Amino acid sequence: MPSAASFRRRIPTLRALVRGWLRGSFLASRRDLGELLGRAPILVVAPHPDDETIGCGGVIMLRRRSEADVHIAFLTDGAESHGGHGHTPDGLRALRRAEAGEAARVLGVPHDCLHFLDHPDGRVAEQRERITADLVDVLRRCEPAAVFIPHADERPVDHKAARLCALDAISRWGRRVQVFEYGVWCWVHWPWVRLLPGPGGWARAILRRTLATGFGVLGLRAFNVRVDISDVTGRKRQALMAHASQWESLTRVAEGAFLERMLEDFEAFRAYHVDPNGDPLRSPSTSAAARAEPPAPPPQPGEQMPHC
Repeated sequence: MPSAASFRRRIPTLRALVRGWLRGSFLASRRDLGELLGRAPILVVAPHPDDETIGCGGVIMLRRRSEADVHIAFLTDGAESHGGHGHTPDGLRALRRAEAGEAARVLGVPHDCLHFLDHPDGRVAEQRERITADLVDVLRRCEPAAVFIPHADERPVDHKAARLCALDAISRWGRRVQVFEYGVWCWVHWPWVRLLPGPGGWARAILRRTLATGFGVLGLRAFNVRVDISDVTGRKRQALMAHASQWESLTRVAEGAFLERMLEDFEAFRAYHVDPNGDPLRSPSTSAAARAEPPAPPPQPGEQMPHC
């Protein structure tokens, strides 16, 4: 007869139950991007090399499978990343560009569709005007029907500033496009990761984000377009592993649970249209509640999420 301890180990944890329910809820309302976009080209705006793969690598592959053009704009050189130990800034800059090219190859994106803007890592806000002007040039060259940008709830400063640069550029470009906001670090909350003990920065950041998202439930409102990527999750992992300088650091975030979430079989986005003046417009896929959410509060000392 099994012991009481053995029996307890077989009982699903509350975290596993809630995570399973959320995952099922996301997949139950999945959308076919082919129906939304056809074969129209898209542009993915990545604050750093690897954000494109973490946040929407699955969608990139699905768009390429549909024979749609995919362009990726890397705003910074990634030379100040948390995985850069043992490299000089120049060496890491060259390495990260090469890794981005290899990841893009795995994702199916041709090299001539990669746009390396090479602005200094960690200084997107300071370089906002120059980055915005560069993005306008990219938009004019590739003429996307949809632009994928960091989510409004992202906490790293470069991610927040990248979103604003992208929206400014769309406004200056003057075309009506569909915007899809993708998350990276805003997924670091319970139940996707476990609550960590102690007063450290990561533990406090995870707790604050968990409370802000209503223990994950508000994510169903913050991401109103969900895409099933189960056919390509294996290749998404391959593409992310191509960012080899970052891989080890990423595996340690939240004891590995962060990567587990980002390699799930769905990707989720906050979608809306932007008119030629850059003003958000309600679309059938956009909830007023999601658009009305206030921005996340600034990180407290010791809570700053790493960038990669």
